[in-house]
Amino acid sequence: MIQSEVLDFLEQMPAHYTIGKIFSHQETGIKLTYERDKQVAAFCHDHKIDWVESPYAGVIRGIKRRNNWPKHWYATMS
Repeated sequence: MIQSEVLDFLEQMPAHYTIGKIFSHQETGIKLTYERDKQVAAFCHDHKIDWVESPYAGVIRGIKRRNNWPKHWYATMS
């Protein structure tokens, strides 16, 4: 088991492995986790790594307004 901050871990991996793609779920936490996700996205972009984030718990991230939110939620959950 490895316990580490994600960026510290990712920065060590290229010395040992070639990473082409990372899979994770979308965080639905606080501003701290959102800022960390932006840093991971920048790291992946800089290192040409595809990052595939799956939605989690029906949360729709990044929407500006919540108009028709139930309709979008049901579509996402379907």
